[in-house]
Amino acid sequence: MTQSESPPANNDDKILSAEELRGLLRNPPKEFIKEEYGKSSILISGYTFEDEYLILDDTVTVNLPLKFEGCTFKSDKLFFIDGLTCNESLTFEGCTISDSIYFSSGTFKKEVLLKYVHVKKVHLSHCTFDKVSISGYDINEVWVSGTKFESLHIGEHLIGDNISQLTIFAKEDETGDIFVREQSFDKIYLSGTNKGKTFNFAKIKCNTISITDFKNEGALNFYGIEPKDLTNDKRYFQIINSNLDKAQFYRAFFSHYKELIIIDSFITDCLFIGCKWSSNVRALYGPGYGTFEDSLKAGRKTTPKEIVAIKEAYRQLKISMAKHSDKIQEHKFYSEELNFHNKTLTWGKPWKNQFWDKVILLLSRTFSDYGQSFIKPLFWLFAGHLIFFTIALLLNAFSPLHISFANPTESGFQIAFQKYFFYMNPLRRVETSLTGYFILLDFVMRIWSSYMLYNIIRASRRFIS
Repeated sequence: MTQSESPPANNDDKILSAEELRGLLRNPPKEFIKEEYGKSSILISGYTFEDEYLILDDTVTVNLPLKFEGCTFKSDKLFFIDGLTCNESLTFEGCTISDSIYFSSGTFKKEVLLKYVHVKKVHLSHCTFDKVSISGYDINEVWVSGTKFESLHIGEHLIGDNISQLTIFAKEDETGDIFVREQSFDKIYLSGTNKGKTFNFAKIKCNTISITDFKNEGALNFYGIEPKDLTNDKRYFQIINSNLDKAQFYRAFFSHYKELIIIDSFITDCLFIGCKWSSNVRALYGPGYGTFEDSLKAGRKTTPKEIVAIKEAYRQLKISMAKHSDKIQEHKFYSEELNFHNKTLTWGKPWKNQFWDKVILLLSRTFSDYGQSFIKPLFWLFAGHLIFFTIALLLNAFSPLHISFANPTESGFQIAFQKYFFYMNPLRRVETSLTGYFILLDFVMRIWSSYMLYNIIRASRRFIS
């Protein structure tokens, strides 16, 4: 590359065609060479490049740092970078691109920086990069597929901007580290393989997050994830056909999404810290799948097949919480797992185990929330015993003590009060048992009190190892 003695045509108007741009980069005039701290670079400031096709192809090799500052790229088609070689950094700062910038092939040995740019789409494919940094205004889409890079940074220089969609197809022999921070998205789609790299998504607001057909063999971290718009109907967080291995979720507000979709995925080794949950786990395909719109029209009804998958999702979440000693959330997910296990059972015949499994689950949920509630068994201990005690009084099991609304006495109430609590004790002496046929009622009272006391003790010890 040599320096020409005069600027290209149309320089006075600062409007150049695609061919003039390629010529400028092949043979940069002196006025575009910037000397600073003993180093030379190419600075193109305030120019407009306008043509039907804007293409930087393999006929252009740039050996100096190249910076476009405040430039405008106008084209009826896309702005193609197709075969360009940059041996130093390439920067677009404060530039406006009429449509999209498409890196379809090329070699970039130093940083490629898109800083404060106005562009509809940024497409990275079939290129070799060192570092890529993208910070722009209201970008419709960032697409990354089939390109090799050491690191990709989105939002490095511009906080809180909106990108409609981020799509990343990761390949183990190409994709490097990815850092996305403090941006808002409508959709994020992550697929492929992370092989020993770091994928960080920090302080992200996104309505729909899809991790699909993804295998994590590196570091996958989410720090502060929540929907961009709580009124949006497309708030879905879905993990489908993926192995997240030891992915880490910090302050992920899953409860703010309409559904947390988990289908055929491995998540038991994931770490969840400070996350917010609700009973919104589903196993029905969400946005991006052809069946989604049909399921919306049908009301997203739960099918028997999905019930089994939801149960498995809660089981994995329970195991994850147990591995990291989060007993509170572990017990909650265990309750949800049992709820959906109960839904997989049918009543069947009384002499079959499944019938009694369903009875046990129904009783445990009703009277103790599977050991999670202290109030429920305490209430039912007194309420249930009152019912049995009243039946005993009505049947004259404590004769001459009986119920009389016409002639109640204080002494009779005192005796009844004493016997009510005395017979609540399942460990009272045998000789105090009711006699005759009432022995059966006495037996039921003992079992009832024992069962409720067990549930009270179980609930009080659920946080103790």
